[in-house]
Amino acid sequence: MAEAEHTIQGAGASGQVLADFRALADATTLNGSPRYAPRPVLNWLARVIVGREGGPNRDMPLYELCHLINAVEACGGGSDGLSMFFLAGDRVSASACAGYIDQALAEGRWRRQGFLPTEDGVEIQYSDGDFAINFGRMPFLIALYEFLCGMDDYDFYGEFSQIIDEMVPQADNMKAIQQAANAISRRLRRYRGAHLVFTPQNERFEAIYGFLRERSDEPAGKPRLRIHDDDVLEFWQRHSLGNDFRGYRTVFNAFTNFIQALEGAASSKAAEGAMRIGTDWEAGEVDPTDDAMEQGDCGDWRTPFAVLDEPPASQIKFFKKRGEREVIELLMEYGPHAASLPLAFLRLEAFGPIQSAITTDLQLKRGAQSVRRRIGCEDSEGYVAKQAGYQAALAHVRNLQKATLYALSWNGEARHDGNVVVLRAEDPVSLFDAALESEGAPDIDAIKAERIAEDAARAFRALTRKGFNEAALDDDAYLSGFRDGAGAVLSIAAQLEAFLDAIEHLEDAEAGLDGQHQEDRAAFSAQFARIYGDVL
Repeated sequence: MAEAEHTIQGAGASGQVLADFRALADATTLNGSPRYAPRPVLNWLARVIVGREGGPNRDMPLYELCHLINAVEACGGGSDGLSMFFLAGDRVSASACAGYIDQALAEGRWRRQGFLPTEDGVEIQYSDGDFAINFGRMPFLIALYEFLCGMDDYDFYGEFSQIIDEMVPQADNMKAIQQAANAISRRLRRYRGAHLVFTPQNERFEAIYGFLRERSDEPAGKPRLRIHDDDVLEFWQRHSLGNDFRGYRTVFNAFTNFIQALEGAASSKAAEGAMRIGTDWEAGEVDPTDDAMEQGDCGDWRTPFAVLDEPPASQIKFFKKRGEREVIELLMEYGPHAASLPLAFLRLEAFGPIQSAITTDLQLKRGAQSVRRRIGCEDSEGYVAKQAGYQAALAHVRNLQKATLYALSWNGEARHDGNVVVLRAEDPVSLFDAALESEGAPDIDAIKAERIAEDAARAFRALTRKGFNEAALDDDAYLSGFRDGAGAVLSIAAQLEAFLDAIEHLEDAEAGLDGQHQEDRAAFSAQFARIYGDVL
């Protein structure tokens, strides 16, 4: 749950948001086990709460939820049926959702027409289109439903129930679903506006803005908006003796939030930033069936590991926790922000853990000697070693690309739905492009295509972990996992390549990576001594 709470706190959330979230996150079943899986369900919910999920429409999950509510109500039981499905208190899982719907249908037919159970979930056939909900998606939407019920100490519960009651009788078309989702969205945006305090009027925003304006050599009223690596360090050095910016990671988060706030202000109007769901383009609505909804070009960065942690990709072990994932997990959390501030991020990777360890020592009262040792920063990992770790991670990811090519080509999956899945490789011709174009194309070297296929097969068979065996490839669920995972693997490779390119410029600087680390070690050691010197 720590990662989820970090997402909420990083958005400048008030205590009310944390209390509402923790009430759900701490929920247990009758036998005392957690009701929700921290990863990926609670991490996903945290991103929805702060508006960092759903692509160009941040509240797209609400639209999905309204479809699910419609399907569950149609199973039977009315409002009691909704409570049993969404709030029963049992462990929330995809299999439990499937079991509930199967049992409900065994006891009677659908209460309304247009609903079809499928192997993977439920399909709803509206008068103006179809919508499908996968069982693997349902635990996420159940968590969202429960959060909405308890939001603002249950202040929204009555209004939420009324929206649902008004939606269901007319929910034979998508317009009713859209109207309900928009009504919930308006209330959630008010909640964010009231409780997510990192806005252009926030004190932290003003502190960073004032700092940058003071350092700007631009004319008055036109402060420099481009943020450099040393801005983050120098701001921390100036403000870390207070309470708001004591931690270097807190400052790095504040700067990334500042950048996002500026981007949001440039592309939208305050809390109305989320586009409304609908088909009236002139009124600023977004059609949920539009391809842009899938692309997420305008949405906030989301770690690719979130995709790999969700079904169906979660059933395949793309990364081992130790040695593969942990090396790049923080890099993937920040994504493009890390690449735009490469030295600031390297400082976070090297010295953030030391400051966290100092804080732990103080909390556990381990004594001045332990704190003094950490202040010297002797345990900080050098930047050259970090670079080597990223390079090794990229090599593994490229093997994953090849292995995923083999999996998706097992039954012609590389042409799924007519779309080419492109995985970048060291080769100037992408693996997928080369493999696909070689099918009957006279201008593609058959020998090269054969070599690519052999490399892909060899990479797949070398990975001795869950999902990477040919017997599993006859299972559609595993193929779906590889299909979803392919995009995440591509995104991870792109971020690694961008970051490694960025730190190459640091390597070319006069001090070099090793010299820069030595300079930073002295700077952080001196600042830690100023912050924690009273305990020595």
